[in-house]
Amino acid sequence: HARQEFLVRMREQNPGIRSWLHFGDLDPDGFCILENLRRKTGIDFRGWQMDLSFLIKYRAYAKRLNQNDRTKAENLVSEGMHAEILTYMLQQDVKLEQETRSRAAHRKAERERASGMFSRMSREESTKAIPEMLPAIPITGTKKTLPL
Repeated sequence: HARQEFLVRMREQNPGIRSWLHFGDLDPDGFCILENLRRKTGIDFRGWQMDLSFLIKYRAYAKRLNQNDRTKAENLVSEGMHAEILTYMLQQDVKLEQETRSRAAHRKAERERASGMFSRMSREESTKAIPEMLPAIPITGTKKTLPL
């Protein structure tokens, strides 16, 4: 409850912020959390990297849905929320969690480093350089600021 009040105060004190982003799991729970944030704060949060193209891109790292996931997805679809991606999840029996996405991004960075993109840097230097090359914004659903 305190976090929701904090977000509402942040919105009130920063009327110039046009986009509020939520980085959540690409699973039915992630979309339930997104809808809960919208409903309880009145802020039109958008999912960041929570779209069908992102799920398809990282499908190799997906897990299978459990029965609870299926029930939640079916309920959200019946309410007209996130129908395209949740229908895809149901049909393909896939979901993607933040931890999996983070590991996939790390592996991609390692491959790019190995391919010469950061060939003049040590592993430690390139690991530090990647986040510094990107702007950072606070995103709900995480305990830290993530690169955008």
